[in-house]
Amino acid sequence: MWISPTNSVLGNAAAGQRKSLKALKLRVILLKSPDGKVSVLITNLLNTVTFPCAEIIALYFDRWEVEEYYLNFAILLFPCFLVSAETHIFKKWQYCSSKHSIHA
Repeated sequence: MWISPTNSVLGNAAAGQRKSLKALKLRVILLKSPDGKVSVLITNLLNTVTFPCAEIIALYFDRWEVEEYYLNFAILLFPCFLVSAETHIFKKWQYCSSKHSIHA
């Protein structure tokens, strides 16, 4: 998948920078849970031999543990500010913690 700079980005860039702004090649990995929900992981790690799908997915789930830690810490500091964020991330965490299958 290729993502090109938007007109907004190009319009805000200095004239000399516009020529250096190029499309970015990305890799898409689909996660499908047993209940049929699909999540999409997008990465710039394009080499499938060095970075197989299973490894990227494992890193994604490991990262959620880190996110949950920082969210809990932030809630202690700013309880009113993060109520809606906590609900969203908790739902995402529940989904990520469930069994999943890998699709490349």
